[in-house]
Amino acid sequence: MAWERRKNGLYYYRVSRAQNGRVVKKYCGAGSAGEAAALEDATRRKEREARRRADADDREKVDLVVGLVHDLHDQVDEAMRAALSHAGFHEHRGEWRRRRHGQG
Repeated sequence: MAWERRKNGLYYYRVSRAQNGRVVKKYCGAGSAGEAAALEDATRRKEREARRRADADDREKVDLVVGLVHDLHDQVDEAMRAALSHAGFHEHRGEWRRRRHGQG
């Protein structure tokens, strides 16, 4: 999206990439038509940036909640281990088993 100066004045072009990777310019107009296209492109850029900022804020909130859930999981796991140990169980290869009588 750029204004280009040619011999006879300023002209507005939209620049994009084609599927083959080549840069393609599309003529939008000069004068009021070019200004309208430039204003439309500027509005789209602002909307995209606002969406990007909102998405980043949402990701930060999700990351915060995920961190809190992990902390809660760790605390619950610690409490469960303490309760099972106190109740006479032990962990054997990732599985909780009741301790046999007579063994320490």
